[in-house]
Amino acid sequence: MLNPIIQVFQKNITKTLLVGTMLAIGMLNAKNSEASHAMGMDLTYVCVGGNDYKFTLNFYRDCIGATAPASLTININSASCSSTNTLQLTPNGPGVDISPLCDSALSTCLGGTNPGVEHYQYTGVFTLPMNCPDWNFNYSLCCRNNSITNLVAPNTESLYIESTLDNSSGLCNTSPIFSTLPVPYICKGQQVNYNLGAYDADGDSLVYSLINALGATGTPLAYVTPYTPTYPITTDSGFVTFDTLSGNLSLTPDTFQTCIITVLVEEYRNNVLIGSIMRDIQVLVLDCPGNIQPYIVSPLITNFTGGGVLIDSNTIEVCVGIPVNFDITGVDPDTADSVFLITNLPTVIPAATFDTIGANPILGSFSWIPTNSDLGLNTFAVTVEDNSCPIIGRQTYLFEIRVLQGVYAGPDINLCGTDSIQLVATGSTSYAWSPGTGLSDSTIANPMAFPSSSTTYIVTGDSTGACEYVDTMTINVVADFALSTSADTIMCNVAGIGISTTPTPAGTYTYSWAPFATLDTATISTPFASPTSTTQYIVTVTSSAGCEKMDTVNITVNDPISVNIFPGDTTICPGSSFVLNSGVTGSDMQDDFDPGIDLSQWSTVVATASTSCGSVTGNALYFNDNGVREAITFDLNVSSGGTIEFYLKIANGSTSPCESAGGFCTQHFS
Repeated sequence: MLNPIIQVFQKNITKTLLVGTMLAIGMLNAKNSEASHAMGMDLTYVCVGGNDYKFTLNFYRDCIGATAPASLTININSASCSSTNTLQLTPNGPGVDISPLCDSALSTCLGGTNPGVEHYQYTGVFTLPMNCPDWNFNYSLCCRNNSITNLVAPNTESLYIESTLDNSSGLCNTSPIFSTLPVPYICKGQQVNYNLGAYDADGDSLVYSLINALGATGTPLAYVTPYTPTYPITTDSGFVTFDTLSGNLSLTPDTFQTCIITVLVEEYRNNVLIGSIMRDIQVLVLDCPGNIQPYIVSPLITNFTGGGVLIDSNTIEVCVGIPVNFDITGVDPDTADSVFLITNLPTVIPAATFDTIGANPILGSFSWIPTNSDLGLNTFAVTVEDNSCPIIGRQTYLFEIRVLQGVYAGPDINLCGTDSIQLVATGSTSYAWSPGTGLSDSTIANPMAFPSSSTTYIVTGDSTGACEYVDTMTINVVADFALSTSADTIMCNVAGIGISTTPTPAGTYTYSWAPFATLDTATISTPFASPTSTTQYIVTVTSSAGCEKMDTVNITVNDPISVNIFPGDTTICPGSSFVLNSGVTGSDMQDDFDPGIDLSQWSTVVATASTSCGSVTGNALYFNDNGVREAITFDLNVSSGGTIEFYLKIANGSTSPCESAGGFCTQHFS
């Protein structure tokens, strides 16, 4: 399995700009026709189950160009399977101004003069009709910005992106996703380390390459000399450094320029290519006199504790179940600036915590205990950012944690009284638990445990290498309690209902109800529920000793009876009388019995179910579909009660007394 080393990514953003530079950029962009607006794009996918895939297209727009598409259509093709398809993607919302500006500075997106970029996101779900080795998902949009300096006639060319997938083996794969913005502003004459911040939710290995920018239908575009796909920005040294294992691009731009960089990211699993994505990036090189950007102090990782091995400045290897703790420090040489540390951990490693303290410098503390589900490569990004004006300073650093296989007995747990629980050990092919007391089988990975008192269990496996082959876990036996929860119920109104749970014996308990959106309070024993549809509520009750129990309450919601009063508003004279009638709302069903009985119509009536909110039963009339001219009856159940009106077409020879043959007869049933 390929193991790319993700390296530090530093994205240089200008803090201050000369007015002349800003005006020059504005003049360059002003040359764009209304069709020129495409600054960057990428297309990724997520397998949501089976062959169902959710596609996400991120589009980055120059704010002084044409408007973004209201919707767009991607192509979904496989040459080997002769499959050609399209999918319309719709926007998740309006465009968002992502220009790296302070609050008081206005971008061109908001009528200002600072360079402005808007981010639009489009999504859609598609079911791949078959498993194929060469799925290609692509989209093309015209046109690129006229200010681009490394392409020939850029404002006449489209921006084309594609992604690929091999699901011939039935693979349900999610593509890599980018965590950094694709339109960086960098400084002339300053060292730049740029990284896409790509991560893969499946822990697959990623390999990067610089490729030719593509136009409509995927046609390679021509570059202005001396630019090339692998030399996309001119530099002081005459070359750029690109790491194919980390995607890190290092260079020192030598002049003002607006350039396109196109990066391909290939995804490997067990050394087999299973997919790819690409990103088209527009980079602006600006003048940044006196600019000193924030950065993370070297060495990047400090106060490393818990376990594992620090491989280099931003890479850690650790075994399952071993804590990882370290600090990073962000600083800005401009002491008047405040510094912020921002991470994508909630998305990529949600079980990890990252706490910050201070302003300049700022300390960030990372903490995580990886589990068996985290095996493989885990990367996350930390962005250090200041509050400089008009353009903020920002750099992003990537960190890599490789989780290795080892014997893991699982976390310590609390057990309620005489309850039992299943243990789950991982990381070995054989297991031996000790002591064997209170276990259903001490030689398997997942024995049932029912100790009579608190016990620490040791599991020994056959793992080899850096990770341990022995691990321990403790079962704390705590006092039990009983739980009595509201019975399942049916609501025939929308006023809501109270539900409750009562632990015995009385004591100190905590409560957590879910889902909580239709509850007035989710952390008490007696919340008030107002569901609009049938809902199962789950309550978790925890004692002060740590015993945890769960129970459920099912609330079935039936529509209320809608009552109409007729004949409606009226006027009567004194001494007169008037009769008011009430009835429930109904619906019409008509069958003209020509050319025969419409059984689908009648089956709808027959299948109407009774609810506890009221019902009426009886007989309904219909004609036999075998040609018998007489009407017969069958049982009918009318939800909520009411009156049904039937219009029967009379056949020749019918004994119906109401009208002559060929006409319609009205029948009533209550």
